[in-house]
Amino acid sequence: MSMKGGNTDLLYKQNKEFDGRLEMAKSLQSQHPDICTVIRRWGRWQHYVDYRGFKGNKLKLKDGVNIENKVNNYGMELKKITIKK
Repeated sequence: MSMKGGNTDLLYKQNKEFDGRLEMAKSLQSQHPDICTVIRRWGRWQHYVDYRGFKGNKLKLKDGVNIENKVNNYGMELKKITIKK
């Protein structure tokens, strides 16, 4: 916990020769050129991912996985609270 979080110093550093946000977006585009583009939005460089190609994907369970057809509230309970005026 001696360092502040994220890659803010390196990634978001910006000057005339280097724009970290643009470099990050270009890197992602080079890794996934089929779904990722680099655009300028809200005054800065962004990556844009087109997820429409995944719209028809269906969940495939591993063999032996059984999901019960009931609600799982993870131990939470709904309690009614009365507020005194």
